[in-house]
Amino acid sequence: MSFTVVQLSDCHLLATKEERLLGLQTHVTFEQVLAQCLSEHTHIDLMVFSGDISNTLDIAPYECIQSCLPKNIETLWMPGNHDECELMLKVFGDNCLTHKQLGNWQITALNSQVVGKVHGHVSETELARFTQHIEEHPNQYHAAFLHHQLLPVGSAWIDAINVDNAESVLKTLETYPQIKWLANGHVHQASTSKHGHFALYSTPSTCFQFLPNSPDFALDIEAMPGYRSFTLFDNGEFETQVHRLPQADLGIDKNANGY
Repeated sequence: MSFTVVQLSDCHLLATKEERLLGLQTHVTFEQVLAQCLSEHTHIDLMVFSGDISNTLDIAPYECIQSCLPKNIETLWMPGNHDECELMLKVFGDNCLTHKQLGNWQITALNSQVVGKVHGHVSETELARFTQHIEEHPNQYHAAFLHHQLLPVGSAWIDAINVDNAESVLKTLETYPQIKWLANGHVHQASTSKHGHFALYSTPSTCFQFLPNSPDFALDIEAMPGYRSFTLFDNGEFETQVHRLPQADLGIDKNANGY
């Protein structure tokens, strides 16, 4: 038996569908990525949103994204540095920062948000919530999503605003062989790395992408919006794949130096 988990991240939705960010209509690309995701998978067991859903302090983006989703798909949410966690809890309720079981797998959403800051941090309380859940389910396989990256992706500017206590978090997680992988957003690019016995993945944004291996902020105008999928098997094996929209001109501001 297998289970399908899809990860969408860094949607950066604005107050209205017509507004643009860095020249791009983030609502439009999100809807395109969601439509492709639903068409490519006949059944989805869990849809995960790993932060930066909104780029405004308004509740409208959260209500909008909720209204777009099929009612029969389980969801899991966590905040990014651009999000308002209280508004997310109001809209998404018990599906925020919790655990989901899929057969022999336990999937956890972790909070790496530091309110008012761009970098991330996993508090002792949050890390203990995860490790306690593992200890309560020692004979199952575990995976987790969070917004910020725990390992560098090779772009100095974005690696400077990662999880600031990543070293201690990873050292703790090393002691739990049940962990198979962790996945994050934040970096607006796909990457794969490994730490000890578990893998770490990042996923593309559903809007604009950051240029890999760039020392300073730079957009990758060739890379298309996308998402990541995971296929989980009951024996602990898994497969993952990155999916992107077909190549097109999105109207991105090529001269943007931040947002």
